[in-house]
Amino acid sequence: MAFQRLIKYNGLKAISDSLRKDSYNISKCGISDLRHFLYKNKSTAQYTSPELEAPYLSTEEQERLFGLYYYLHNRIHSTSRPLKILYHVGQYEALLGWVSDSL
Repeated sequence: MAFQRLIKYNGLKAISDSLRKDSYNISKCGISDLRHFLYKNKSTAQYTSPELEAPYLSTEEQERLFGLYYYLHNRIHSTSRPLKILYHVGQYEALLGWVSDSL
């Protein structure tokens, strides 16, 4: 059923087209000192994030970064105490997690 809907609404073409497009880097955001971000639109459940750049080029640094995202996600979406906003200062970067219904 999902596959038929993808065909009916040209979803497969949209997916194929998006896979051919170049990704973007963090400099296109125009925010100095921003190293990386991960954004999820709640209404569409779509994610976006720029290419990984220095200092996140090694496998070890990428795992560390995604471990930080995992930590942020778990703290914000905790079943015992969910949060709307969380600011965490780590050893190498500051993290901001924010849940908003208006964006």
